[in-house]
Amino acid sequence: MRTIRKWLTCPAAPKVFTALAVLLAVNVLIAVMMISHAQKTFLDQLRFRLLDVCNSAAALIKGEDVAELTEEDIGSERYDRVLGTLRIFQNSIDLSYIYAVDAGKDGVFRYTIDPDPESPAGFGAEIETTPALLSAASGVPAMDTEIDSDEWGTFYSAFSPIYDTRGNIVGIVGADYEVSALRPYLTRSYLLIAAVTGISMLSGILLGLHILRLSAVMSDNIE
Repeated sequence: MRTIRKWLTCPAAPKVFTALAVLLAVNVLIAVMMISHAQKTFLDQLRFRLLDVCNSAAALIKGEDVAELTEEDIGSERYDRVLGTLRIFQNSIDLSYIYAVDAGKDGVFRYTIDPDPESPAGFGAEIETTPALLSAASGVPAMDTEIDSDEWGTFYSAFSPIYDTRGNIVGIVGADYEVSALRPYLTRSYLLIAAVTGISMLSGILLGLHILRLSAVMSDNIE
């Protein structure tokens, strides 16, 4: 106990404690920045993946196959062609849902084709209008930066326009990625950041104690 008291009262103690406080603040700041960067990196990667899926699917779908679809078209040759294309993406790519939406000419967007085998959206069911959906309707593929929730879950969603041979937007491909699927990746990143921050702090504390010990020894020798 006397030894510890000597360390804490040695001439170098105030400077060491100040340095440790600064080290703690810097580590917390770096950890926050790293977490923010990790989240942005994952969202950028997800945006690239979802937009790539939507753009690829939209490019493979003939605009004439989705133009002016009605419920009576279900089971028709053109309906089944689009359904088959979407189903390929649904079954072979890591995403939650992919589907076709009409062009929203009346200001309301509706599902037209959903290949989900368990709980597909009904033909004509309204889909929530989001900034990314409006962007796709105007010709610019986009992913929503805000999470969207509906009866199927909580997702990040992206959309891409479908064109006919005359260059008109006649439909939209949408793709969803379940937010919960991102948690394992983010959790690993957070644990790594916490480990690095902890090691840095522990190293600083050990170095500070070593400096205090040396300062206490030198003070005893002078006395």
